[in-house]
Amino acid sequence: MGYKKTKESSGTILHNDGGQLTIDYLVAIIIFMAAVFFVFQYTSGLFLSFHSSSDDLNLISDRISSNVVEKKLSNNDPGVPVLICQNKTHDFFRSLDNDYDSLRESLGLAGIHSDIHLNVTMRNSTDVIDTAGQSFPYAGNIGQTGRTALMQYENGSRELVIISFRVW
Repeated sequence: MGYKKTKESSGTILHNDGGQLTIDYLVAIIIFMAAVFFVFQYTSGLFLSFHSSSDDLNLISDRISSNVVEKKLSNNDPGVPVLICQNKTHDFFRSLDNDYDSLRESLGLAGIHSDIHLNVTMRNSTDVIDTAGQSFPYAGNIGQTGRTALMQYENGSRELVIISFRVW
């Protein structure tokens, strides 16, 4: 395979007898680019559900989580700043269910310029311990922050819990 020289009256012409044309290369490049495009589109869609397009909601959920865990639920032990009290935690979840609007106002989520909803879930290593607040919307951005804390029960035992704060 290769090029052959042929003599014609106007000069020497090179002929390729390899059987590949420029159109073959063009089709192969188009198929390759379509495959690369499909892979990039597919992989970006995999991570879309874990990403919130609004950084403001993530900042608000972080601020709320710090405020609630370190001030409202804290056992006020300076040696362990993330030690939370079982009774305060129970009262917080009940007030979030029973007096949702006033608790939102005290956290700075309801006002003239903003109307942000809240859902809080607490879980241990095996189960959901408690959840309170509004149900999640079907569409829209949700900011989420998870805080790890150490819950102290009335009998003195302690358990590691994860408290998830979601705002929208």
